[in-house]
Amino acid sequence: MALWLGVLAAGLGGRVAAAPVFKEDGATVEVDSERYWVRIEGLTITGIRNKLTGETYAEAADPSGAATRAGDAGVAIESLRPGLPTRVYGIGPRTQVAREKTADGVILSFSGLHAGEVFDAGLSVRLGIRVEAATGDLLLEPAARADIEEVHGCRDRGLLHAAVRVGALDPALRLVIPASDGFAVTQDNVAADWTYRARWPQFWEAALLVAESAKGSLGLWADEPELRYGRTLGIARGQGWNATLAFETSDRIERCAEVKGAVWRFNVFAGNWLQPAARYREQAAKQWPDLRPLKGGAPAWADRIRIFITGPTPDPATAARFAALVPRDTLAVFTCQEWLRGWNEGDIAKLNKGMDYFPNWPLDNPTHYEARPDMPAKFKALEEMGIHIFPYTNPTIVTWQHPWIQKLGDRHMFAYRIWQRLHPELCRDVVGRYGVSGIYEDCSWVVSRHSQGEPEGFNWYNGSAAMRQYFRELLPEVAVCGERNNEVTWRGQQFALSITQWPQHAHPIVTYLCSPYLRMWNLQLQPAGFDADDIRGWITPWPYAFEENPMQERRILRERGIVFAREQLESVWPEKWDPDVLHYFRAANGDEYRFVRERGTRFVKMTAQGPETVYWRLGGVAEAAVGTMGIEGWIGYDGERAVGLNPKAVYPVFDGVKRGPVTVSGVPAGYYLRPCAVRDGFWIAQLVGEDAGAAPTEAVLRVRAEGVELRGLCNARSVKRVSEHEIEATVELPGALGAYWAEPVLLNDTDRLTTYPVVNGVHRRDTGLASRPVEAVGGGEALAQSCGSVENGEEGSLAWLVTVPEFNLAGEDQIFLQFSYGSQHPYGDGANYSVRVNGRTVWKRYRPEQGKTDPKNPAAPQPLPLDRGQASLREYAGKVVVLELVADGNRSSVSESIHWHSPRLSTTPDHTAKTDDAEGGGVPEQPEAPLLEP
Repeated sequence: MALWLGVLAAGLGGRVAAAPVFKEDGATVEVDSERYWVRIEGLTITGIRNKLTGETYAEAADPSGAATRAGDAGVAIESLRPGLPTRVYGIGPRTQVAREKTADGVILSFSGLHAGEVFDAGLSVRLGIRVEAATGDLLLEPAARADIEEVHGCRDRGLLHAAVRVGALDPALRLVIPASDGFAVTQDNVAADWTYRARWPQFWEAALLVAESAKGSLGLWADEPELRYGRTLGIARGQGWNATLAFETSDRIERCAEVKGAVWRFNVFAGNWLQPAARYREQAAKQWPDLRPLKGGAPAWADRIRIFITGPTPDPATAARFAALVPRDTLAVFTCQEWLRGWNEGDIAKLNKGMDYFPNWPLDNPTHYEARPDMPAKFKALEEMGIHIFPYTNPTIVTWQHPWIQKLGDRHMFAYRIWQRLHPELCRDVVGRYGVSGIYEDCSWVVSRHSQGEPEGFNWYNGSAAMRQYFRELLPEVAVCGERNNEVTWRGQQFALSITQWPQHAHPIVTYLCSPYLRMWNLQLQPAGFDADDIRGWITPWPYAFEENPMQERRILRERGIVFAREQLESVWPEKWDPDVLHYFRAANGDEYRFVRERGTRFVKMTAQGPETVYWRLGGVAEAAVGTMGIEGWIGYDGERAVGLNPKAVYPVFDGVKRGPVTVSGVPAGYYLRPCAVRDGFWIAQLVGEDAGAAPTEAVLRVRAEGVELRGLCNARSVKRVSEHEIEATVELPGALGAYWAEPVLLNDTDRLTTYPVVNGVHRRDTGLASRPVEAVGGGEALAQSCGSVENGEEGSLAWLVTVPEFNLAGEDQIFLQFSYGSQHPYGDGANYSVRVNGRTVWKRYRPEQGKTDPKNPAAPQPLPLDRGQASLREYAGKVVVLELVADGNRSSVSESIHWHSPRLSTTPDHTAKTDDAEGGGVPEQPEAPLLEP
């Protein structure tokens, strides 16, 4: 409020504003106030000038047709007949126009409306236009009426909504929209025919639209505190921005013949998006006194939470390791459905008798949620540690066979008082029996109007708010985390999870609007959402599995959470926002932290000496000075510069990273390094060309060794020692280069590779960076060697540094690497299996399915038998090579637990083995040159 009052006082110069002037001509009204000039033609704003900044935001209607794509302003009629679409009526040639002056404005009335060739004399709409003296807001009050004939005592259609439109906003304006977690768009970053539609409050979290210019902004927002109407938003890009905003009935459609009492507010500001957002936040606090800020509210610990651990619930020993990292009361656990009896024990299908899984408590005891036998002790132990448990519940039952629905009919929705009561009481039972301090409410967003409308004076919107009021009366010391958030749910939630939306256009406006009452976090632990979370200022999710030394993105999550929890970071909202700052934070002790744009994203602490980096997500460059910081597992360095980077990828940079003893530099423009295997004693890296046609065909790389004796290079055409520690190696492009300082293993045809030391690694395919710590796996004749759980975008590899024996080959004799491959479980959507030698793919197969389903027992799929494969190694006979067994997680995020079984050399072909189906994969064979002696 202070922000808005300061802006208002500045705009008025500390004096009483002059009365606005209204000019009327037919269906056109112009409003001239000290803040703005606005022209309204019919139901559309077609002209806007911001007199505080001297800018023009709209001149005339857009002839490009974008207004139609945004949705016609006017009156919509919805039919109960399935074959008839909703029809939107507007002003046409037969419409009768009337005007009426009021004490503070004008009312335009339109009788008889058109929908194309259809004319309905029984439809009318009035638009009240007035200026509120206290705020200077322009108030637009659409009210529609439909005289629909009753036949057999009932109507077959009804009035759906009444709308207003803003037409042809200046294309230079940036739209800032509190929808889909908050996003902003310009005409430069969306398609020419781009449209966006959202329904409040599910994805249009707050009914506000902001347009921002270089000097100022405008806002258009709803003012209807009783929540008797839904709202819808439609936006389209044309020669200018066009937007339609509508109030939609929440009653049963055939009962709705009138929309009235709805208000849209409009104003302009001499500042950025924060000014209209502040007006909206002030209005919400005034209209809904049940809004309770986190700070100083109940429960008191909720304001300290900065980390959510994603389900399943960790065991007490694991939880204690998490708790040791951060202060008490800063950790919460989202349990998922796994806490419920029967959920993960193979009998959920039997208990639910083949029905959908909602509402996630067993059907043989449907009066309450029932925990798995091991959960009460877990919950007790974690709560005693100061870790707050949020067990899964779901108030939105969707299985019509469920006993609650059979008993209540459709009264299980919040339009009915009985369900407003029953859901909080079900949660009270969970809290009382299991001693938890939180509740997770799945599907907590409010979707649309209820099928029965307002059967007891409540609709789904205000009924949901009423449920939350009762919940707080019943359980004042229990916090709630919901699925997503909006201005209905944040009246009773302290937390909300989401999944990354619109990351390329992310904006913090939703966080600003809800941050006094609620904190958000992202259930999706994927790097694609990191920048969006940083921009929006969300708190941190942690994966439930504890890693002693997390790497790459997992380390980012760990360090982010620790800083947020220990420093108790909160969002800060400066009136002037540096375009290179993603988000501002302040710690409890007053220290300032920021996420800043700098060749990627840096998380920094501001000090008197300058920004101090916590971590850096480096991206968009081929090389960068990193100083004493480093990239875990990276081999490309030239002094203090990280080199050979993929400009299209992101590289996590941390302080204290120990560089390997052998590094490489001199990567030519147009190419980047992609390490395949980085191990203790050797590495192999592909040289990948972004544009091979324009890039050079060979390169001279510099390999530097510190503290170890370099034994040799793989794939170098020639080598030249230039100093005690540095060698120049010429390689063909595209190609690969390997370096080794360990003793190679000499293979023979009697040993399986599993008898030799091997290290299992999982790394990202775009960067080659290890995704998690590599680990050694044991040997044995029939031991299946696992590449681990390989996810989308990752690659798992088993790598050996070996000398391939010559075997006295003659004529057509061959050396084969023979193996079995597959999965130990039946899940996943398939994987690519490959054999690489010195970075070159010599065999590749795609296994589309890992399991099969028994029609007689569909709940228990079985893994498919392992396949056999073989790859020829004859051309490598007598050479030192890096030999890799490689698999990737194909296309989905579902993990693939991948196995290679009993790999061995043989001179006898296996005629049952799968042949290679690689399509030119890998890189051309490279000749090998010995190192020069010092």
